[in-house]
Amino acid sequence: MGRVYAVEHPHGPLAVKLLHEVLAGDPDMVDRMVGEARAGRRVCHPNVVKIVDQGSVRGGIPFVAMERAGGAPLGIVVQRDGGLPLSRIAAIAMQLLAGLAAIHRALLVHADMKSDNILVDAAHGDRATIIDFGLARAPHASPHRADPKLVSGTPEYMAPELIRGDAVTVAADLYAVGIILYELLTGTTPFCGGTTAEIFERQLRDEVVPPSLRSPDRTIPPALEAVVMRALHKEPAVRFGDAAAMAAAIARALPASCADDTAAPPSRCAASASSPTCDWSRRTQVHRRRRLADGTAPHENGARKAIVARRRTSRRGERRRRSRRDRRRVHRARGRAHHGAPAARRGARARDDARDVRRARPRSDDDVVPAALARGAVRRARRSGAGALLGGRRRRRRPRGTE
Repeated sequence: MGRVYAVEHPHGPLAVKLLHEVLAGDPDMVDRMVGEARAGRRVCHPNVVKIVDQGSVRGGIPFVAMERAGGAPLGIVVQRDGGLPLSRIAAIAMQLLAGLAAIHRALLVHADMKSDNILVDAAHGDRATIIDFGLARAPHASPHRADPKLVSGTPEYMAPELIRGDAVTVAADLYAVGIILYELLTGTTPFCGGTTAEIFERQLRDEVVPPSLRSPDRTIPPALEAVVMRALHKEPAVRFGDAAAMAAAIARALPASCADDTAAPPSRCAASASSPTCDWSRRTQVHRRRRLADGTAPHENGARKAIVARRRTSRRGERRRRSRRDRRRVHRARGRAHHGAPAARRGARARDDARDVRRARPRSDDDVVPAALARGAVRRARRSGAGALLGGRRRRRRPRGTE
């Protein structure tokens, strides 16, 4: 969407986000950038990035100036440090929920919570900062004014109601926090891997594998696992009512005196920490997902459909390969019949050609034989090796390079 530049300002270091020039002519992208600045200015919290200024540079390209938060994205921290201790996970989660509570009090839904939008500064006691308000909006509102039938977000962190295109509430942000907690405990998101459509389908239909089963080499308290599983429930009404209630549940599950879990690091896979925020058409994605969710699709689930499609493709490819093999066999057989006939068959053909030549030669002056027929028969006989049978001598070819 844009580039971020580090800027030195008299009042302190800033980060300036500038929209790409190719997107400057898109009214929806310009509105999103302006909306990001307005939404950020409505929130004031230590765990939320502070928006300083907003405007446009030469050429009408909009920009947003914000405080420069230190640290690295949370996804990179997980990949670099491996398994984080439970006390560190609890500290980061409490800061995230405190920042989300401030965002929700400003009557906003972040709608794009993911590990890449959270900066963790280890030099300042793992201070967590929520960034990127590009998709923030009021509850029950669409992020696209021009086309409300577009769905925006990162597939691995999107709540099922956000994928279906239903009304988005604060429960969608809490679902994303549950995904982040799952990632901190296991090293991967619960529905990572595959195409966007496959991830959407698993988000809508598949049950979440408990963190203790996904990472059996780590001891996860059952109370903390229950918090994560409740946050990842498919129904928004079953999740926590607000960020404060989820923070209180985590505090009860992990008291301050709990022992750190320093077991082997969780297993890693190609997680979605670096997946960009994208837009999808609700006509092509959500309506088909809704039919799958209602059970009206021709197949039970997308996995079966994908398996059937792969089988059809493999069968079609096998038929094509078999046809090519058959054609090659026929060509080889024809080549052998034409060029590699047995010696006995070649000798029989030579004898037949010699007999034809004898019949073609005039026996007396009264016999009239076409000269062309006789010359053609002689040439065929000599090519087929019947010269010896006719009593003549075959001309030997000189090797190349000899005189």
